[in-house]
Amino acid sequence: MPMPPVEVKLTALDHPAHLQALRLIRLMEVCATPPPPPAPPEVEAKQPLIWQELPVGLLELLPDELFETIVDHVVRMDLPQALRLCQSCCVLRRRLARVQVEANARRIQWLPQKAMVNGAVSEYGCTLTCSYERGAKHDFRIPWALGSELPTVGKSSWLVRVEKSGGNNGAVVIGVSDWTGCHGWGLHLYTGLLVRRGRSTCGKYIPGLPPPPDWPDGDHTQILTGDDGKPTNLDGRADGALIEVTINHDAGELAYTVNGGHYLHALSGFPLGARLCLWARLVHEDDRVSLVRGWL
Repeated sequence: MPMPPVEVKLTALDHPAHLQALRLIRLMEVCATPPPPPAPPEVEAKQPLIWQELPVGLLELLPDELFETIVDHVVRMDLPQALRLCQSCCVLRRRLARVQVEANARRIQWLPQKAMVNGAVSEYGCTLTCSYERGAKHDFRIPWALGSELPTVGKSSWLVRVEKSGGNNGAVVIGVSDWTGCHGWGLHLYTGLLVRRGRSTCGKYIPGLPPPPDWPDGDHTQILTGDDGKPTNLDGRADGALIEVTINHDAGELAYTVNGGHYLHALSGFPLGARLCLWARLVHEDDRVSLVRGWL
């Protein structure tokens, strides 16, 4: 999709590289847009050759300081688009090498060091799989995984895809945990309810464990509703579902959208500055979820 215009403020409009900077911005927009399909021969000559009008060689002439200023704007505005630009041409790939390093540091992921009991993290932190042994259910260590710690201000949003759910029933919980990893709040896809779970520091599930003081509860609140406003769930249609999780850190609110549907307010009351991280709870062997999108 086309990249929004980048605003660059220059202290002097007669900067010798001003014209090259504007051309670079336009080039970045073009590089982020897939080329059009080939035109019929009779109209091909009438179409502007915009790809040829913007020579990549001008990037070599742009001063490093001005180039870095533009890059900083692009990264702050839309990091995924900046990553696409890294793959646009050899010049951009070389000059935007630091963007790839920064992107990896800001990418939301499941953390192997905080992986669940009887579970595995793969695909560079994107995929979480339950390898739950049925005989292990007696120890109450329900698979419980944590991901990147989130900021404490502003908004955070990430998208999770259910790759596989046992019986396609959605016995999966997606949400957030406190930074200790002992308390989690999330949407239970099988029931459509918000559930809150607690465990000990050694990973043992503790039924009825209350939330930390001054933190919200919300357990068994109906969250998932259809277009008609009636309660619903993903039982029988969980595989392939896209769950977007949003945290408004300033307002202390948790919300969801499911398969691109309407906004679902889930919970309010997280303390200002609360330290939260990604949380998932899988139940069936070979349950699998993947992070599709998410940047800090």
